[in-house]
Amino acid sequence: MKLKKYDIIAIICVAVIVIISYITVNLLRNDEADTVVIYVDGKIEKKLDLNKNQEYKVNVDNGYNIIRIKDKKAKIKESDCSNQTCVNMGTISKDGQTLICLPHKVEVTIVSDDKSEVDVIAR
Repeated sequence: MKLKKYDIIAIICVAVIVIISYITVNLLRNDEADTVVIYVDGKIEKKLDLNKNQEYKVNVDNGYNIIRIKDKKAKIKESDCSNQTCVNMGTISKDGQTLICLPHKVEVTIVSDDKSEVDVIAR
């Protein structure tokens, strides 16, 4: 199948739109995040200030996770879960980013204080 001139133009236009959308959404977005919210089994365990360097130990029935906040970035520093995926996820620093430890049912999410916890209201 041979591409025609207008097919190539359409592909280039779609590629440009995708690149511009990516830049607009990811690179130009400057959501200042303020708070790290730690959930255990879907319930809020603790809220921590993202601007303050600190560590917090989350104790669960089958183990623990240590959350470290340093230089406005959060990460799961240590865990005694079997797979260590949560420890290897790296750091998060932007509004809406999340770290999860599935074996312990721990979720670490960065949120901005000026936003509502409800993103969408369905009717």
